[in-house]
Amino acid sequence: MRTPKNKYNEKIGKTYLIPELAEFAQRDRSFIMAFDQDVKQSTRRKVNKAIAATGALLKKAGCHVKIISWDAHYKGIDDFIVGCGGEALDQAIENAFDLTIWQASQLNQLTYAPNLELNSRYLGDFCPPADAQLIGLKAPKGTGKTFWLGKQVKPIIRNGGKKVLLLVHRIQLGSELCLKLGISYIDEERGDDFGLWGFGLCVDSLHPNSKAKINPEDFEGCDLILDECEQSIWHLLNSSTCQSDRVAILRTLKEIVETVLSTGGRIYLSDADLSDVSIDFIKSLVDFKVNQWIAVNEWKPPQGWDVYSYGGNTPDQLVGDLIEHIANGGKPFICTGSQKIKSKYGTQNLESLLLSRFPDLKIQRIDAESVADPKHPAFGCIERLNEILPNYDVVIASPTLETGVSIECDGFDSVWAIGPGHQPVNSVCQTLARYRPNVPRYIWAKSTGFGWVGNGATDINSILKSEHKITKANINLLTQADFTDSIDTNFQPQSLQTWAKFAARINLEMKAYRASIEAKLQEEGHNIIKVSAAGKKEEIKAVKEAVAENKEQNYQEYRDRVSTAPDIDDKTYLKLKEQRSLTKQEREKYRKAELTRRYGVNISPELIEKDDSGWYRLLQLHYFYSIGREHLSARDKAAAQKMLDEGEGSIFKPDFNQKLLGVKIAVLYLIGFDKLLEKREFPQNDSELQAIADYCKANRFAIKSILGINIGLSESPMAIAQKLLKLIGYKFPQLRREGSRGDRQLIYGAAAAFFEVDCMGKLIKDDSGQAIPLPDGRDEVFQAWLLRDAAKEAAREASESRECQSPCQSFPNNTITDQNSIDTIDTNLKDTTPDTPTIPMGEPSQVERLMASLARVESFGQFWEAIRGYEDETVEDAIALLDNYPRRQTLAAWFEGDASVTLLEVALDPFLEPESVQDLVGLLKICCREGKALFDILRQTIPSTEAFRRAVRFLDRERRAVIRYWEPGLA
Repeated sequence: MRTPKNKYNEKIGKTYLIPELAEFAQRDRSFIMAFDQDVKQSTRRKVNKAIAATGALLKKAGCHVKIISWDAHYKGIDDFIVGCGGEALDQAIENAFDLTIWQASQLNQLTYAPNLELNSRYLGDFCPPADAQLIGLKAPKGTGKTFWLGKQVKPIIRNGGKKVLLLVHRIQLGSELCLKLGISYIDEERGDDFGLWGFGLCVDSLHPNSKAKINPEDFEGCDLILDECEQSIWHLLNSSTCQSDRVAILRTLKEIVETVLSTGGRIYLSDADLSDVSIDFIKSLVDFKVNQWIAVNEWKPPQGWDVYSYGGNTPDQLVGDLIEHIANGGKPFICTGSQKIKSKYGTQNLESLLLSRFPDLKIQRIDAESVADPKHPAFGCIERLNEILPNYDVVIASPTLETGVSIECDGFDSVWAIGPGHQPVNSVCQTLARYRPNVPRYIWAKSTGFGWVGNGATDINSILKSEHKITKANINLLTQADFTDSIDTNFQPQSLQTWAKFAARINLEMKAYRASIEAKLQEEGHNIIKVSAAGKKEEIKAVKEAVAENKEQNYQEYRDRVSTAPDIDDKTYLKLKEQRSLTKQEREKYRKAELTRRYGVNISPELIEKDDSGWYRLLQLHYFYSIGREHLSARDKAAAQKMLDEGEGSIFKPDFNQKLLGVKIAVLYLIGFDKLLEKREFPQNDSELQAIADYCKANRFAIKSILGINIGLSESPMAIAQKLLKLIGYKFPQLRREGSRGDRQLIYGAAAAFFEVDCMGKLIKDDSGQAIPLPDGRDEVFQAWLLRDAAKEAAREASESRECQSPCQSFPNNTITDQNSIDTIDTNLKDTTPDTPTIPMGEPSQVERLMASLARVESFGQFWEAIRGYEDETVEDAIALLDNYPRRQTLAAWFEGDASVTLLEVALDPFLEPESVQDLVGLLKICCREGKALFDILRQTIPSTEAFRRAVRFLDRERRAVIRYWEPGLA
């Protein structure tokens, strides 16, 4: 491949395949890539980058690309053939990975050369050298990693030599590991010796304000353990439960790592899937060299599991076979990715379904709710699984048992798993390994996952660039709303980089979710057996209906119980929110209270269903776009202020962007979303729909990043409009067809959430042929929110008023109460500064009056109305003194007569920032030297015409003439 560059080695075009290879890159042709397997880490990373880039170009040409790999003891493929023979090469080709799966696997790789290589069923008695500071342990599931860690730290604990701090991502996992390591868990009842030898805690509590009251200085010389480190690090970087304290958690972790490594302590990273990402992250938290030591156990079972993989869009065939298995006397261990009552295949509904078929079956359901319910048999069972599970016929487990639990008891003859698509691939594979005996595994996973992260991109730089741009846009909009607090946007860039690496890995896996799981299991040494659905159509249909009926009945009962649960006061609500153990009844009371405070209306079964389906997110966007627009800036300012208070002035960009709505609303305005809400008919080829579609296609990457929807270049205007309306839960109803054959088009009606239909689901129309919209309850919610936000605004104004008055109330003897005092101050000023023109206090100058007016204008017309009667020099001074950069730039453009620029465009356009414009000036100078071809490339790369206009103004006369000759519109 080649990348076009100029004589300054600057990239001036897109990378392309060399002609010799491009000749072979024909659509549907298959390529197998076999690059050298280098041992040196830096070389391997460069080679992998080249494979990814070349493979991407081949895929873009419509080719099928697979990658083969082999033992790194043989560098080139010729060495491999000589050393292992032709049959080994055939096997390597047969096991070749699709490019997408290979890319995901590379982000899972450990490329650091191990200091100790093992091939043992169980880890032995080896010990890291005395000078090792960062110790990495990668070993297959079930080979005794936790036992080995215990052997390293228990002697230290017994001798009282140092403390041990254990960090995990799940409470149940932490309790279990602390028991094995001989230390306390943070939630245990505290005796006199609590924490004497250290303790364990979930990373959610790793900050000074938590129950743990973490002080990094307390861990001088201690040993820090991150078991299941890959998932623990991802949890602290991305989980919603850490969001409010994420900056504090990351700051505390950095301080602890620095303290441990600089005072003779050690850090242990243990994981079956240990990768460079985790090691690099921990090393990046300190600014000194760390002596690392890595042990890798390459052992694979002589006989892997037989893994039966089901296809199809739903797991109904697997559920049918599971029922048949139990009917024949089977004892299954079942793992599913959900516990919620709304999920057809969640733990609660699977339990109900099986009990309806087999009433005498003894089932143990283990999920986040059951293990925390004092009245449920599963309460506190994690520490005693091997003792209690043999007493049951069936176990149904959620991701509560995803990692860190080893179930070795006999009694179960199979493991069944359902992967709905939101868990990372490694997590699904970990779930299958919780039950250790070698029994058959049966798994269904979605072909494509939906747990996308960030903008959904698979390139680390693309993910980071998107977050940076959205953050800038959000801050610009906050500044425009007079948010004056300083925001540290560069908090721990190494943490953000690690977040992006994990995000790229997960997004790659989501593209080929089922195939990635199968590839991971195959890599671990297991046998994948595809399950056919031939001849089972009617059986699968019957199971599907039974599953749906079972879920609907259970879900209806749950909604009825929640909607009729007793109301609770704020004190009880907050108590239940913080309480770790909740009964079923307490959980339902809390759920109702949560919804009451969220929506501000009476809670009905229908509202509960809507909320479970994501209604709140849709309504929030609709409200702040429409009737609640005046409260948007206050809402975002309060959210930003809360994050700054929690982060002590710093933010973690993904959380910041997720919390704020301003950019989303602004983009909807730029798209012209209000045109989609007009009460009229919309022909299929409507000109306004076409304009919206053209805008969306031209900005599809930004729209994907900000609004989260994919815009295809080949999609029709109506399809794009329907996607946009779905953001608020609306849709266009199809009314009729018009035109003759060959020239027919569909006509759609005004958008709404629901429409009246008959018993067959057919649209009912009124006398004028229009669809009849049905209220969905959002208007009532909007009114409640308006009252809420108006009350908040009144409270804010009252608070600000009190703050303004407080100095006078605090110092009554110094209060200025009459005009004579003011005149005295003015006289003193005149005496001391005779050359300074004075303005009587209380009488603003012309410039100040105009500045106050300009701070409120929102359009080109309002601007010219505001400056009427003022001298040009006064207008220029007022604009220059405004402290809001986006507004200052917009008004300057309007004053020059350019009505095309809008406040939103300037706020959202990163190219209009001063440093970006100056960079563009430099690039334009190069263009003038190199020629128009380079200018055309630059013009395509930077879409902001306004940025080009401003940059041109900084050029000398000759260069301005050249640029304006190339593009007269920049004049």
